[in-house]
Amino acid sequence: MNANIIERRNAEYTPLIESFKKEIKGLNLEGISAPHLPGVGESYEESKYKFAFCGWSTCTRYSINDFIQMDAGPYLGLSDDCLNNYKYLGWSANWHDSFWGFVVKFFAMFYKTTFKELLVDEKNIILRSILKSFVWMETNSIKRIEVTSKNEGIHPNTWSIVKQANDTFNDLKHVINCCVPNVVFILPGGVTKEYFLNDGSFCEIFGVDVSFRNNVLHLQNAEMQYDYYYLRNSDTHLFKLPHPRWMGIYSGLGIDKYVEALYKDINTYHIWDVLPSSPKDWKETKKRK
Repeated sequence: MNANIIERRNAEYTPLIESFKKEIKGLNLEGISAPHLPGVGESYEESKYKFAFCGWSTCTRYSINDFIQMDAGPYLGLSDDCLNNYKYLGWSANWHDSFWGFVVKFFAMFYKTTFKELLVDEKNIILRSILKSFVWMETNSIKRIEVTSKNEGIHPNTWSIVKQANDTFNDLKHVINCCVPNVVFILPGGVTKEYFLNDGSFCEIFGVDVSFRNNVLHLQNAEMQYDYYYLRNSDTHLFKLPHPRWMGIYSGLGIDKYVEALYKDINTYHIWDVLPSSPKDWKETKKRK
């Protein structure tokens, strides 16, 4: 396959974007946020360990009318830019109970560095590469009505049409298909299994009958209250976790304990033969066939 991951991502999402625009054409969309679509960091392609982090919903600065006026490629590039220019590092009010706090703390543990070094050492090219070596996505690509549109006076019928059209983006199959992550972290614990266990989707992508449940291995970490799934057909390892706010404030454990448990499970489940011994190990050195 000669196409790079950005090209594959764009090819996957462009038809979805165009279909979405057609479905909402002619509606009064004032007050509705633009959808967040997956961002791919520029180091992801050459990363040895490919991670995707999936949050709940994003606080996009763009309106849906901005989205409609942009072509698919440039719009998709907006999320990439947030990763490549480390904009997300300025979004957290704190690091102990936030989505981005989880991301940075996990990478610090996984790559054998410190949280402080990873966060503030801007001159370290290796650490800066790690911070743009992943995929960022959301389970709700537009803000929930109770967060934004309800307060903007949006008619419920308009919202329902937009939400139904938008649901085409809210399926993990698209990222698995184009970005092929090794590990996916789903961080809103309440997300339904349909988001990541869509039988029809995986049959369509991989040409395999997934009606047999032995194609999915499911284990639970009862102590930490999260689930592990191995999707055999796509060779995807998935951790369905509580929201980082719950981890940090209500679990009584803290994000650091969850990161430690995840690292242990990644090692126990032999997701990779060898885990990093230092940040230098982040990069793939062998060319893939």
